[in-house]
Amino acid sequence: MYQLRFIAFYLSLLITTEMMSQAFPSPMENVPFATTFGQDANPQWGDDDNSQVYFVAIPKDWKDAVYIRVFDGDIGGANDEMMGGGFNTSCHYSIYGGNDAYSNKEARKVDPVPGYKSGVLLAEKKIAVDANFDDQWALLATLVPNEGEWSNELNAYVFKIICDGMSGDDANLYKYFVSSSGTENVPIQGVNPFAYELCFRLNQNTS
Repeated sequence: MYQLRFIAFYLSLLITTEMMSQAFPSPMENVPFATTFGQDANPQWGDDDNSQVYFVAIPKDWKDAVYIRVFDGDIGGANDEMMGGGFNTSCHYSIYGGNDAYSNKEARKVDPVPGYKSGVLLAEKKIAVDANFDDQWALLATLVPNEGEWSNELNAYVFKIICDGMSGDDANLYKYFVSSSGTENVPIQGVNPFAYELCFRLNQNTS
């Protein structure tokens, strides 16, 4: 029997250089996609807050543009999970930099408490069913490193990427890549994406 489950995994580990990857979720985590449900979804599926927050640390010596790309950013078609009679869900992607984007302690909690959208809004996009984003990589935003919040702790400029599930009850399965190109995935040495909570799909096969 095939069972589908989604779980929220709370990350309390120290990010090290060996763990860094341009793709997130990282292939090293053995998690192919992050998962965000629409606000009308049953929380028993595993997503209790319909929001996923990632941070991206850009090393201080990188001066060129940074491109945030998303794979399968829409909700419909391939990879995503339909919970009713048809896809009815949209997600709102937003990217923040500037003061408080990372340093605000509310932004680093595992739940989206008031203040988690701190910082300066640099880009946003609302996506539902959209063939331009389905099962393919697409550009989400173009950023300049110093638009992020400088962190002495990380010795880097930090951006915050949020995916919020809007109306609907379907599951959006997606992933990001931090690239030096807007048209293909080209790694930037030293970039460090990380999160304090990750909701993802857990496949379980039982006999």
